[in-house]
Amino acid sequence: MKAGAKADDRRPFRRGEPFRRNRTLLRTHEVTEMDQSSTSHETGTQRPTPTGSAGGDAGVLSLIADLETRLAGLKQMHEHGALRQAELDEREASLARREAQVLQSVEALTTRQNEIEQLAAAAASRQEQVQQSLAALDQRREELERAAREAENARTESHRRAEQAAQAERAAGERLREAERTEAGIAEARSEIERLREEISREREESRRELDALEAALAQREAQAAEAAESLERHRAELAGTQENLALAQQRLADESGRFRSEAARMEQEARERADALRELEDRLNERMAELKDEADRIEREKVMVTEQARTLAGGAGGADEHASAIHSGRAEQVQVQLGEANARNAGLQTELAQVKEDLANALEQLAQAQSALGQAQRVSPEEIDRRDREAQGLRDEIEQLRSASDLLRSRIEQSEAAAASTHTADEQEIAKREQAIIKLKDKLDAANREVARLREQGAGGAVAGGQPGPSSPRRERLRRYKSLLQAQARKIIQAQAALQKRHGECEQVLSQRARIQAAWADIQSREQRAAASKSRGSAAVVVLCATLTVAVLAALSWTVAEKLWPGTYVARASLRADAHGRAAAPHELQSWQAYHEDLVRNPQLLEIAAERMARRGIAKLGSVGDLRTKLDKDLYVQSAGAGELTIELREAGGERAKLVLDTYVTAIKSAADAARDGRAEDLGTLIAEPAAVLGAPINDQRLRNAGMLLGGGCTAALLAGLLVWSRMAGAKRKFDESQAVQAALEEVEWSALEATMKKGAEGGRKSRGSRG
Repeated sequence: MKAGAKADDRRPFRRGEPFRRNRTLLRTHEVTEMDQSSTSHETGTQRPTPTGSAGGDAGVLSLIADLETRLAGLKQMHEHGALRQAELDEREASLARREAQVLQSVEALTTRQNEIEQLAAAAASRQEQVQQSLAALDQRREELERAAREAENARTESHRRAEQAAQAERAAGERLREAERTEAGIAEARSEIERLREEISREREESRRELDALEAALAQREAQAAEAAESLERHRAELAGTQENLALAQQRLADESGRFRSEAARMEQEARERADALRELEDRLNERMAELKDEADRIEREKVMVTEQARTLAGGAGGADEHASAIHSGRAEQVQVQLGEANARNAGLQTELAQVKEDLANALEQLAQAQSALGQAQRVSPEEIDRRDREAQGLRDEIEQLRSASDLLRSRIEQSEAAAASTHTADEQEIAKREQAIIKLKDKLDAANREVARLREQGAGGAVAGGQPGPSSPRRERLRRYKSLLQAQARKIIQAQAALQKRHGECEQVLSQRARIQAAWADIQSREQRAAASKSRGSAAVVVLCATLTVAVLAALSWTVAEKLWPGTYVARASLRADAHGRAAAPHELQSWQAYHEDLVRNPQLLEIAAERMARRGIAKLGSVGDLRTKLDKDLYVQSAGAGELTIELREAGGERAKLVLDTYVTAIKSAADAARDGRAEDLGTLIAEPAAVLGAPINDQRLRNAGMLLGGGCTAALLAGLLVWSRMAGAKRKFDESQAVQAALEEVEWSALEATMKKGAEGGRKSRGSRG
């Protein structure tokens, strides 16, 4: 309003009043000069003397020169007035703008004051929430530390149990190898294995009971932890030592994990040795199957030979009855021998299959014991969970190998059973056909016998008459030789039939063990499911724990960074009081002191002194007079409760900085006032009644919001980094598994056996081509 009043007072001056005044003065001066010149001219005309004329010209010239000088001065005055008018106009416009800005600043400050009050209330509530969150985090940290200690104890106990189980497994392995080397000690080794299994079972039960006791103790300690919440402040002081102990425990856990990895590698080596033994058994089984196939082919060829011999005998059926009976008995003996040989081969094959299945069952049982021993230790820590995951992966690989071996053996058993059944069926059909052929041959022999009798009757007379031997002697020799051959073939058939019967019985025994194999398979599947469930629970616990720790660390870092970068706006207050040095100050002295100090607060000389002190105290931002004036005009408030008292408040980012700036400024005021005390009307000193201090919580606190933003960014970055690391680790694991699979496949190949098989195949091919040639 004052600026508007000033603008209204000066508005006639802006409309050109100085210019009109200057023009009026100029015109008046010109008229005066013209009057003087005209008067002088008239005077000159009345005195027409040469001397008077020369003097008049000189006067006119001097007047003209004087007039020009005055005109030049008037022009300069006019230009100066125009510049002065423009400057005044600009200042009036600046004052108008400044007044508008002041009004806007007042409105903005009022609005800002309301917002600051709202933010202060919100900040107070948020501060309470933060304190509650910190208390919850401290409690959670204590719980995690207690759980870590319990986990360390449980892990130590589980390692001890695992070592005992490993020792028992090693002892069982030694017993098994002794049983393989010495057939005489098989029964003793089996009894020892059963005893060890019982001991392992007892130890497993003891471990389970101890783990149950540990869980009960852990639950009891958790209940005690709820009662011990009152000692939270004392535990905070012990947090550093506990973290160091936790680091040492983690180091010990890593060492234990390394030892367990070596044990797992040894177990894996034993599993590979067992797999090699299974492969050797499979190779022997394949060789026996090939031999059985060769024997079946040979039997088939012998059957063909027998058929040809029977056909030959049928063509020469003119022999005697003993020849026919010899043929019949020889055929039967040959079939029985062939069946016996086939049964013997099948029995040998089934025996080997039973041995392989027994070895497989022992391996599966040992694997189940190892899994149960490893599964006794409960999940107690992320490192233990990782170790068990690796062990479970190795056991699953071994289970897959044993499963494939079991499937292969099952298929071989089914093939052998089918081959034995088909061979037995074919032999029975062949025997039935041969019996029918024998019956037909017998009929033909009967007819031939009748014909022979008739021929004998006819040849009796001729023999008596001629006295020469008949032509039947070579034929009888030939028939006798056929009979001996048929008897030999019949014996072979009987032996083969006995072998086939024995092999059939062994096949029945193998079939009777299917229920045991299925039960073992179901047990393996249930163990795999339990292992997978344990792995999933452990993985979930690890993920939750890692995520919680990561978020807690990121939250602490975000709050620290936000507190450093955005400390919030604080208000610092200081008070000055008149010091009468023990006497009672008069009211006019107090008023004079009050007026002087209120003027001193904005004094330029004081600003110079205060800026210099700011620079010396390291506040470079306020080290210049202009910056300090701007800061004080914006954030400094001066108020007084009465004469002789002065309260100064300053707003600044950061509590310590606000206190430092206000203390420096108040000290400068006191120094300046004391220095000018002798020149003042009153004799009152200046006393700092209340030093600079921060008034509680900040009035504008953005730390929580900014910390939340930083926490979100940090969580996103941590998630991306975790995904990147996980993808690379997954790719590396996939490549490692592929290389291990290729290496295992190459190791499983027995090159010597493969070369021998290829040589046998080549020799067989050459022999078959030679026989066809």
